[in-house]
Amino acid sequence: MGVGWLERMLGERALAVTIIVFTHKNVQDFGLGDLKENNDLMNLIEMCGNRYLTCKRSMNDPTEISTVLEQIDLMVSTNDPCCYTGEMYDEEIRKRQLETDWGDRSQSEEKTLSVPGNLPEDAVANKEKGEEMRLEEIDGSLNENNIPENIQLAKVEELMCRLHLKDKYQDKLTTEDFLNIGSSAQHQHEPQTENKLAHTFLQRLLMLDYRARYIPVREENSEMHDTNDNRSDNAETEESAFDALFNKNTVSGDIKRNTHVHPMDVQMAVFHCSDSFLRQFMVTKLSLCQYALPLLVPNPFTKEIECPLWTFRQIRKTWKSTNGSNMVTSQSMPIYKAETRMVSFFRLGSVSSSKSQLMNNLINQHHSTFFHRHCPGSSKTCLRMDGVVEIAWYCPVGKPNDIFTDCVAFCNLHGDAIANEIQRDILIEKASVNVILIPSLGKGDKSMAIVQELFKSSKPLICLLTEEDSVATEKKTGKYKMGLRDRNQSDVSEELKGIIINNLSRPCRSFKLEDMAEDSGVRVDEDDEDCQVGKTNALQIKDLLQEMELSKIK
Repeated sequence: MGVGWLERMLGERALAVTIIVFTHKNVQDFGLGDLKENNDLMNLIEMCGNRYLTCKRSMNDPTEISTVLEQIDLMVSTNDPCCYTGEMYDEEIRKRQLETDWGDRSQSEEKTLSVPGNLPEDAVANKEKGEEMRLEEIDGSLNENNIPENIQLAKVEELMCRLHLKDKYQDKLTTEDFLNIGSSAQHQHEPQTENKLAHTFLQRLLMLDYRARYIPVREENSEMHDTNDNRSDNAETEESAFDALFNKNTVSGDIKRNTHVHPMDVQMAVFHCSDSFLRQFMVTKLSLCQYALPLLVPNPFTKEIECPLWTFRQIRKTWKSTNGSNMVTSQSMPIYKAETRMVSFFRLGSVSSSKSQLMNNLINQHHSTFFHRHCPGSSKTCLRMDGVVEIAWYCPVGKPNDIFTDCVAFCNLHGDAIANEIQRDILIEKASVNVILIPSLGKGDKSMAIVQELFKSSKPLICLLTEEDSVATEKKTGKYKMGLRDRNQSDVSEELKGIIINNLSRPCRSFKLEDMAEDSGVRVDEDDEDCQVGKTNALQIKDLLQEMELSKIK
């Protein structure tokens, strides 16, 4: 049938903008009642939102033509987006390609995944039932940890395609690609299409635009979203307020708004597709814009955890420390050499409070150092931040309103710390103070085993309970409990600051960025062959210059 062909070629969303028209020679020859007895036909009409019309085959009746136009106006005014677009078609093609790739992979793994013929029937049934349950869990969960590796990989590949970076993971981006001055530089502050997001982000970042992450996305059909008064008086329906607001089966609910690419997905996609020099350039600019920097990064394709230590080599921090006698000491050094206290934040399980937003309140209330769920452009579909550890430094200026009197590093583990065991263990070991966000837990929960180990440790521990509303209390020496539910964020921040300041004033472990190269289970970018050869050559040139007199060099 024609409608079936439309659905196969254009996707299911095409049916929301489809009207079925029955034509006839004359009214006497047309029996609509007979058609309604045809179940297949009625199912077809229902697929198209129960939109159908009848008219003469000659199409010469002005009244019938007016009815057709009114029905079209009604359909357009109630849909969001109002019509089928090229963007929807491109998305359908991408989806179809992913399904094809997934089918090819499934066929290639058929031998290893097939059920042996000598298994009993009930075992086969249990396997099939288990597969169905697993797929239902995947479908109903937004947690990336529950998604099988091959589906994760397919989603990453789709993201790279949307950003036009598919071929750049092997053929890396360079600084030369983004230092060109062209016509695109004049329009970088305007809304952009998805295929220009990566280029616009880097250009704005290289110009030290602190709003580089917040790039509005241009929709091709944005001018068609106004549905206030488009329908005529004759097209008014008897739709109730309840149906209009809460009925998910209405026509306007059949089409979902396209989900924009998450701003942090853009940043991490560019990071993974950049060569070493562009990465260092990018991280240096992120630091100058007062953004958190990637410290531990899981590779989306190899699953290795990388510490991009070389990207920090150009970053220099300056701060003024104040001692107990109110004596101010100024310090300035490359950040990889600085020995500072470090406060680590991570969560166990799914929590309702925003950890990143809480950290911003501690460091700088006027700037989102750590990107969080309430930042412009944020969405639930962030793919590339799970398992990433970001780091930022608080640098005091020697004034009475300084929050901390010395330089302090803050590390933020994105995602569930239960699933990201390597990153979690590194942070726990390196931190001076550990802060964990946890929901309500049972005594036998896996998360409680981690909390129990932290309670036995001599390091200060702050447990933020997202389902309790209690004030901060010290349960034992160095172990604190604080509720977050229904509490004023300002009060929570002040209590948390007080506890951290109190514990950092005592003797505790210092953190040095250069020591990250000693951690097992983490690949350091400086260990790569190209980086080692470059370092050797640089040291040779340095030694040659040191043996020569300055006047002869000139």
